[in-house]
Amino acid sequence: MRYWRRKIQLLVAQGQKEEAARAMPQFQKAVDKAAARGVIHPNRAARLKARLSQLLQG
Repeated sequence: MRYWRRKIQLLVAQGQKEEAARAMPQFQKAVDKAAARGVIHPNRAARLKARLSQLLQG
């Protein structure tokens, strides 16, 4: 989960938004899996996904 988040943030910072958009589904899958297993709260999972998708849009 942290790997994908850092990778997406780094790609956006480098201006590679298309590459970051391709990594987004893998990040979402990892976050959803962590929330389903109780590692993180479901609201935190939603917040993480929303913030990264805003980063990609903006």
